[in-house]
Amino acid sequence: MESAERQGIRFVGHSDMGGTWSTMQVMLKDHFAYVGRSQDDLPMLIVDISDPRNPQVVGELPCYPRTRHSKCQTNDNLLLVNYEQPRGAAPGGRSGWAVFDISRPAEPRELAFVDTGGIGVHRIWWAGERYCYVFGRPQGFRERMLEIYDLQRPDSPQLVGRWWSPGLWAGGNEPQPDKNLPNALIHHGIYNAGHLYCGHWDAGLLFLDVSNPEKPQEISRLAWEKGGGGKTHTALPLPGRKLLAVTDESGQAGKPQTPKCFRVVDIADERAPRVLSVWRPDPAVFEIRGGRVGAHNLHENRPGTYQSETVIFATFPNAGLRVLDITDPVKPCEIAYYVEPAGPGQEACEGNDVLVTKDGLILLTDRFGGLHILQME
Repeated sequence: MESAERQGIRFVGHSDMGGTWSTMQVMLKDHFAYVGRSQDDLPMLIVDISDPRNPQVVGELPCYPRTRHSKCQTNDNLLLVNYEQPRGAAPGGRSGWAVFDISRPAEPRELAFVDTGGIGVHRIWWAGERYCYVFGRPQGFRERMLEIYDLQRPDSPQLVGRWWSPGLWAGGNEPQPDKNLPNALIHHGIYNAGHLYCGHWDAGLLFLDVSNPEKPQEISRLAWEKGGGGKTHTALPLPGRKLLAVTDESGQAGKPQTPKCFRVVDIADERAPRVLSVWRPDPAVFEIRGGRVGAHNLHENRPGTYQSETVIFATFPNAGLRVLDITDPVKPCEIAYYVEPAGPGQEACEGNDVLVTKDGLILLTDRFGGLHILQME
């Protein structure tokens, strides 16, 4: 797009999502992108990107009242979708998650729905493993926690394990957490080799051993430096280098907040992780630009997509997409960026989620600006 600020990345194509613009997480099956929505009452859309210069909306999933259909996971012929009611349960709404058969990619067929009650599910991790990891606020819980489901039979997922920070289980009469302590809820986690690496919101990082899915065990935690971070969102394992790439979640520019950053963490000893570096785009530019400022999410090196443990694609809402080289994990180096135009009626862009295909196409979603298809130059 002509009005984009960019370096090292070129524009390929764009979808306005059928005129609604709203986007969140994006996943792929062949050349079909499944795009979650950042607002209630909008269906998850299916976009054909076989011609990336001219993406076309070709289908949608069922929509439910006051329900957010924002996150999904794909592998082979299955699609997992979240259902969240952040403003409370509504008649006809859904709280939970579902499994769809996508052997015909533009015509998903629901195989199972898991009703969690409560507010429902915020995010899911599943990349073809037997078990999927579901992060939400089910009935009886004060905040987000972990549920583990066995997907051996996709048409009948079975709950096998749970984990939550002490004080979150209101249904079990646990006393509420001390308000003076950090808000310790799981945003979501990424699985690797029996371990789950979790953003633990205002408590920093959480490491869980899920090798026995019926009894998840805490390995360790890592809090950020005083006055730094909070709302920790994504913790991406780079197992070949024994590192984590970590993002916090941005807040509104102009409002008091601690800096929301990208970090590289040494996990050679998971019981004693340590921060190697902290990075963010120039605060003198972006903290006064408007919109949301700070980090958000990462390309997560999913199977069948672009894989790298040195080149990291990260979204920073009002700073768009930033590409970092962490060959030297102590000194991340920005090698490219793309700041997409602001969506209709917005003062700044809001880069949300990113997925990079194995062929190098970059799928960037903007909370109010649609799906952008890009490529490194």
